[in-house]
Amino acid sequence: MVKIEFSKDEFEKLAKVFYLAGWMAHSSDDEEGATSFFHALEQKVLAEGEKAGWTDLVSCIDGVHGITQKKEDELMEIIGDYDNTVLWEELADRLAIRDVVREKGEKVFEEMSLDQRADVLGVAGEKYQDEFEKYGLDRVRIKE
Repeated sequence: MVKIEFSKDEFEKLAKVFYLAGWMAHSSDDEEGATSFFHALEQKVLAEGEKAGWTDLVSCIDGVHGITQKKEDELMEIIGDYDNTVLWEELADRLAIRDVVREKGEKVFEEMSLDQRADVLGVAGEKYQDEFEKYGLDRVRIKE
């Protein structure tokens, strides 16, 4: 067993880490209980914050512990920034893969080393990153 003592400031940071990790872990949780291990640990840690009297950090509703609404609101900006970054990077990456596979063929693409893939995808992805940075989705169209 390990025992660790946290200052209130350290505990606040840990609680925020749990919240952000939970947000990510539960965002694609399609199977009931697939992340239950995480929830149990989070509850154990946050309950200690409640015991310490840190009600400005931790709330408990119907026996379920979480960070307070105020702390959650503070983290939504971080989550929004993360989601925005991931959207543009993932979109550029997927379009780059599509273009390279179309140009070189799937077999050639699959036979490339990781370094070769990184090189060709970097070049292909850069044009989309530049496009999205300048124009967002303004010039994106679906051809039928």
